[in-house]
Amino acid sequence: MSAPVDGILLVDKPTGKTSHDIVQRVRYVLGQRAVGHAGTLDPMATGLLVLLLGQATKLSDYLLQGDKGYQVQIQLGVLTDTGDTTGEILAQKPVETTQSQFEREAIELQGELSLRVPKFAAAKIRGKPLYKYAREQQDIEPPEKRMRFYEYKQIDFNLPYVNLELKCSKGGYVRAWAEALGAKLGCGATVSCLRRFFSSPYHLSASTTLDEMETQSKGILSSPSFIPMAACLPHLESLYLQGRDELLFLNGQVSRSVQARLIVQLREVIGTQQAREISVLSASDHKMLGILEIRPGEEVKIRRVFPRSHPYDLDWARSPL
Repeated sequence: MSAPVDGILLVDKPTGKTSHDIVQRVRYVLGQRAVGHAGTLDPMATGLLVLLLGQATKLSDYLLQGDKGYQVQIQLGVLTDTGDTTGEILAQKPVETTQSQFEREAIELQGELSLRVPKFAAAKIRGKPLYKYAREQQDIEPPEKRMRFYEYKQIDFNLPYVNLELKCSKGGYVRAWAEALGAKLGCGATVSCLRRFFSSPYHLSASTTLDEMETQSKGILSSPSFIPMAACLPHLESLYLQGRDELLFLNGQVSRSVQARLIVQLREVIGTQQAREISVLSASDHKMLGILEIRPGEEVKIRRVFPRSHPYDLDWARSPL
């Protein structure tokens, strides 16, 4: 049996498939159980799904925090129970808005907003997804949530449909934004197409399709759609360790020499009062060893260690720092 793959695989999800469907397919093709994703896409949605393979499943907290970008088609004059055209129609109204009015309202509907989470969403209440309550016709009021929307760009205006691009913060619901826009226009609105082109820091242009993945199998790991562990967190500063420092780190210890190397970062953290995380790599083969964190008023601490595929004799490394 081949060793499990560690890293990120960028997949272009087709419509009609759940994110879990894609995870299951990749598990089968790559022959490994440890596969997850960094951000669900609704079944009707297409586009960038960031899959986490092997040890990279432990990086989900870092990748889930990133912003998302979507190509959206909105249908005006319709309001549905799901916020998209897969749901039941609740109301229909004539559409009398002009292109300039639409664009003006959409531009104003940017920034920090407090919007209600759609009833058909994966967000949980009391440990149960909202969509399950909705399917069971249980009367659960979805919570309001702060969401940030920005970089609105209108692509095409052909009533009752409008195509646009939009970016949002973690946990932002484009369906909620579209409904809020429909309310401002007085005619209602629902999402008819949704395609994710960006999931920070990754772009759809680097993704592979399911067909390509299945054809190439593990050969896909040499393509631009696969990102090895060492490159999974490009927004973090990198620290390379070797010899005793590396062995001590893998044994859950930060040597004094490593702390001395981070004195500048320690001072900056104290000055800004902002914690900083650092990606730790092996100087010998550039593989990812783990993540360090520096917090104001605290020493350097290990947040995560990724076990190596080959054994180490750490007995001699347990000497005092």
